[in-house]
Amino acid sequence: MENLIGLGVCRKAHGIKGAANFYNQHVLGSDLSKGDQVFLFPENENSSLPKTGQLFTIRKITYGHKIMIEVDGIHNRNELDAILPFEIKIERPDLPEGEYLIEDLIGFSVLCSQSKNAVGVIEGVYDNGVQQVLEVRGEIEIDLPFVENFFPHVSLEKKEIMMVVPEIIEEEK
Repeated sequence: MENLIGLGVCRKAHGIKGAANFYNQHVLGSDLSKGDQVFLFPENENSSLPKTGQLFTIRKITYGHKIMIEVDGIHNRNELDAILPFEIKIERPDLPEGEYLIEDLIGFSVLCSQSKNAVGVIEGVYDNGVQQVLEVRGEIEIDLPFVENFFPHVSLEKKEIMMVVPEIIEEEK
């Protein structure tokens, strides 16, 4: 189960047929489709799911202004309410060489693109609803969107990422 990736959470039911509102927090969450297998883990003690998670198959998923998901074995709101709230995870996909998932960057050294000096480490990643964000902690502590303007180069081999330090940070030094 170490090779699982969290995609998002379901905290509310939608309607009476066992559909849940899925709050997608990962780019791979947009690729889910009918027949995919997902692992559901309890988000807190209110869920009756085992702490070790449980495997389900997606029966139906609808994308729109909200994402609605239904899984096999859950046929009505009462059955869904018993397992809410839960986190949805999938097995990590095999990626072509040179490709990576954003969470692979956690632990990478962050180097200033101008001085080439280490300024921190990637301690976390999250999606702010518009883009993916890297949490840089160390000499510089800042959360920045993972875009080429801020992070022009990633070295998977060296486990390093170059960061263009924002002018506001440079001015504070």
